[in-house]
Amino acid sequence: MAELRAAFAREVSGRRGGQVPAEQVLVTGGATHALSIAFRAVLRADDEVLVLSPHWPDAAGLVRAAGGVVREVPVFLELGAGGFGFDLVGAVEGALTPRTRAVYFNSPNNPTGYRLDRRRLAMLVELAERHDLWLISDNTYDGYDFTREGFPDIAGIGAAAQRTFSVHSCGTTYAMPGNRVGYLVCPPGAAATAAVWARYTGGAVPTVAQFAAYEALRTPRAELDRRRDRAAAAWWLADSTLEVPHTDVSGGLYTFLDLRAWGNGSGSCGGVPSSGSVWCRVETSGRTTAVGPVSASPPHHRSGWPRRSNASTRSTGKAPMSTETVTLERPGTVPTGDGQGTRTAICGVRPLVLMGLTHLLTTQSPCEVVFASADGFPEPGAGIDVLLVEDTLAQHVPERAVWRGSAPDVVVVRADATPDQVLRQVHAAVERRAPVSAGDRAPAGLSPREEQVLRFIASGMTHGQVARRIGISQHTVDTYVKRVRSKFGIGNKAELTRVALGLQPL
Repeated sequence: MAELRAAFAREVSGRRGGQVPAEQVLVTGGATHALSIAFRAVLRADDEVLVLSPHWPDAAGLVRAAGGVVREVPVFLELGAGGFGFDLVGAVEGALTPRTRAVYFNSPNNPTGYRLDRRRLAMLVELAERHDLWLISDNTYDGYDFTREGFPDIAGIGAAAQRTFSVHSCGTTYAMPGNRVGYLVCPPGAAATAAVWARYTGGAVPTVAQFAAYEALRTPRAELDRRRDRAAAAWWLADSTLEVPHTDVSGGLYTFLDLRAWGNGSGSCGGVPSSGSVWCRVETSGRTTAVGPVSASPPHHRSGWPRRSNASTRSTGKAPMSTETVTLERPGTVPTGDGQGTRTAICGVRPLVLMGLTHLLTTQSPCEVVFASADGFPEPGAGIDVLLVEDTLAQHVPERAVWRGSAPDVVVVRADATPDQVLRQVHAAVERRAPVSAGDRAPAGLSPREEQVLRFIASGMTHGQVARRIGISQHTVDTYVKRVRSKFGIGNKAELTRVALGLQPL
């Protein structure tokens, strides 16, 4: 469809800052098809491709299907951990052989969430020019760059467009994954060869799918930015609540969870069974979803590193994972504990305010933020205890009759409220919901939850054990203990233990 090719060319031209002829653009059956075409266009039998890893698992399979040989080059975890101390060029050059033909990379990266900036992309361009290599740039997550700079297209750096195949996905950018439309921007002179491989590896993309993609390209920029902000807010929520070591994220829809310490020592991959017996349980607005077993990660980095999605249905068309808390358990185990943290929802506030409130509540209150949305409410039956809502949206809170079971306490947040004011409102709501009978009332000055934590400490539990026992984070337990210390003027652990022993253990 000529109109769609021209529209894609205009989109890329605007990003690169230079004219890209429509003749260099191929409409493909998704990003996977585009990658397959690019590899086949440049590889001969046994040519090698340096695959910067961790990487999307199917990328290596596509190289092999094109007759190539995969040489993984670990960079993204190292860049994320080592920052400026990691030698990107040295790592890539160290993997070169006389058979090396191309370098493949995905940025923002699936699965780590790391994003290559212009400085590092320029290093790859210079390296490719020096060694006469093709660059195959997987730009699937170009619409989800969370940095102020925004997505940097490597083909717009210097003369990189002369040797770069750029892969793009409508499914991710425009929240239409089932439509299977992507596009490939070829270097000058390479489009004819790529078009032959397009015909041999899938043929024409259905016309109805192309029309849908054409309409999707008309999505207002403000709406695309809002979807990106939702994904960023989802990541921020995950980052503030995850107690598992994980990669930092500057773009894309994934983070990598480091579960190596959760292995049982019987496996062959760094102590973590390669069969994937360690899983993440993800609770999303009352639903439970498995993120994936250890073995779902690319081979080079599969040892205890499953990926976790930050996507939400409304922002990407993918599984609803934007409002979730993550805990770890082994298959067949049942979480212990007779209580949960105060399940809290934040609704109807601007994305930056949403992130700020999430951080405030997860670090300075007993609340467990299980839902966060700029323009919606949790579903009835989600078990929400406290609902924070901006004053402009308060009139739209569902009636109590709509909620299944107990309706949440609603905290109306004024636009000019200070953090201390919000915390006082939230704590008041938490206290109102605390079930305290006349015979089980806390000692003067202690809330029921503070007494509960103190009783478990009196029974000999550590803070971590208390957290697991009552279903809250260790950070929240620490917060309760700090409050008890403050209320009783306790200066050290010995004094705290004496106070705890004065209570009847559970």
